Amino acid sequence: MDKNNIFISGLSMGGYGAIRYFLLHQDYFNTAGSTSGAFSLDFDTLSKASAAFFKSTRIIDDLSQSLGSSKEWNRYTISYLLKTYNKGRPFLIDCGTEDILFPATLAIKNQADSLKIPVTFISQPGNHNTEYWKRSIEHHFIFFRDHLK
Repeated sequence: MDKNNIFISGLSMGGYGAIRYFLLHQDYFNTAGSTSGAFSLDFDTLSKASAAFFKSTRIIDDLSQSLGSSKEWNRYTISYLLKTYNKGRPFLIDCGTEDILFPATLAIKNQADSLKIPVTFISQPGNHNTEYWKRSIEHHFIFFRDHLK
């Protein structure tokens, strides 16, 4: 296995996970990508997302069970983790402009820019669905190819 070329990518909550693991294990991953990442663990945003995606409180219930009270969630956010990022290696985030998670993705892009963290940001028309994800995944493979060591 080529330890210089380990990449991670995911979509939605998996997109959050990919960037989270990349930031937490900076010596392991070459780079990472996220499509429609659930970067913000904001109670109101996730309540709306849960209602839209599951017609229930599933997301909030799962997070409360896993992470405790919503007051504790901030330390698990990508925004919080970016403050500890010290390697300066680039990563990719993308999100459809009609996605309920687009504002959080844009906020992460802006924060990365302000911290001078190299981030590739892609946005195009689309929503939080497989139609968008089918179009966006190609960008991840191109990004990873371009970052082979």
